[in-house]
Amino acid sequence: MVKSATDLDKFFGEILTENEKEIILRRVIVADMLERKLKYREIEEVLGISSLTISKVRDMLVKRGYGRNPDRKRVYSLNHKKPKQKPLLGYYKGAASII
Repeated sequence: MVKSATDLDKFFGEILTENEKEIILRRVIVADMLERKLKYREIEEVLGISSLTISKVRDMLVKRGYGRNPDRKRVYSLNHKKPKQKPLLGYYKGAASII
């Protein structure tokens, strides 16, 4: 059971890598900076992270989950062009195919 900051540090030290801890810490700092009404550009310059990361943290803060609208139905276009099929043996003297 976690009862103090040292217990929490020990717990996270056992289950997270250093890289994962750094990522979590940056996101907590981004959340704090957003709460203090800092602009995206200021946060980017201070922490060296992308505006997409800042936006994802903001979405979590406004309880939209990890993404703008996770319940949105995805609609994919059916009007995409099919790639032109090349003949197996290539073209022969202007003919479409020798088969």
